[in-house]
Amino acid sequence: MSDVAVLLIALVALAVGFGLGRFTAGRRGDPSDVSRLRRQAGARASLASTLSAAPPPASEPLTVPPEVHHHLQNGALINAIKALKDANPGMGLKQAKDTVEAYARRNGLT
Repeated sequence: MSDVAVLLIALVALAVGFGLGRFTAGRRGDPSDVSRLRRQAGARASLASTLSAAPPPASEPLTVPPEVHHHLQNGALINAIKALKDANPGMGLKQAKDTVEAYARRNGLT
């Protein structure tokens, strides 16, 4: 083979290798793919924990401890919400907040 043919074959091999490398670069553990997969796994775990933490069944009566009334009289809304959540395991923060605010309105403690 002549030097020109060898050079031409080397250039073609180099171009094909470079093209394949560029084509497969995004499919070999690209950092953006890894971070996307981690975010998806975190979202799945968060969803699973949210679904497993179900509120108490509707048949269970809601317990409003006297501490809630006491905290509301003293203007400590956050402590009242915490006391209600502690007395009712499984109750969500929003549900506890809404319940305490409704209780305060009903009893003139706002």
